[in-house]
Amino acid sequence: MNTKKMKMLLIIFVCFLTVFFSVDPVHADMSPKPLLTVKTDHFPENSYIALLAKENDIGFSLWHVDKTWFEENKWHASKASDEINMRFYEEVHEKYETDGWYLWGNISSCRADLKFTYMRPEHFRIMIYLADEDRFIVTDQEYECSGFEYTVNVRYENGRVITDRTNSRDSFSRFLLRLLATVAIELFAALFFFKGLNRRNCLIIIAVNIITQLILNVLSFTGISMFSANPALYYPVLLILEICIVLAEGFVYTKMISREDIKHPYYYSAIANILSFAAGLIILPF
Repeated sequence: MNTKKMKMLLIIFVCFLTVFFSVDPVHADMSPKPLLTVKTDHFPENSYIALLAKENDIGFSLWHVDKTWFEENKWHASKASDEINMRFYEEVHEKYETDGWYLWGNISSCRADLKFTYMRPEHFRIMIYLADEDRFIVTDQEYECSGFEYTVNVRYENGRVITDRTNSRDSFSRFLLRLLATVAIELFAALFFFKGLNRRNCLIIIAVNIITQLILNVLSFTGISMFSANPALYYPVLLILEICIVLAEGFVYTKMISREDIKHPYYYSAIANILSFAAGLIILPF
């Protein structure tokens, strides 16, 4: 490998490390996802959290406990985690289901934040269980995910649960980091496909990725409600979208880059996108 390619490889490696050690988790060429985060603070050690969702928001992550299920399973709580789950099921079944509120997603410890992407409920309340006191606290306030990234801060003070909503301020920075990760990986892949990775070719790769990332963000934002109601569509739609991006990028490279610089633009587009997609899964998984 010549000196020019070594310098380029070093620059790409530094960019990749910048993204890898960034404060917030960022995926590379994985489609940007709507995000609901419930942050917990100052809760006792044996505290647990779950969300209640309205009946018309029923989706993939819902635990719908009907009376028959409850009667058949209420005596099967043999493990500590099962006992916690059963307390939630019992409380929701007796006090909230009649008003159209159901458990959504998993029951988690308050020691970790609760996060949802396409499986997030659009309308929800927060349910806390203090195991040492055998006491439930449910917020009276009903929250609505009004933005692409929606955060609720929950803290425990003097026996009360206090919540406040935070508008996401880092959506643009997350987009930039996602874009940087994708560009770094695809430039790295270009070192092995391009004979002449000059400044012009690098700018074409960067421009193409800016356009495709903008398209992914727009489609993700407009598709929030569709994927919330039909989460099974997410992966087929994502696969089709990724194939379209591979073909579109390959077409642009065919038209704008000389065959003397790259012999197989479609192969490069496919490999580069597979690498960036895999990086999003392996390095920074959900």
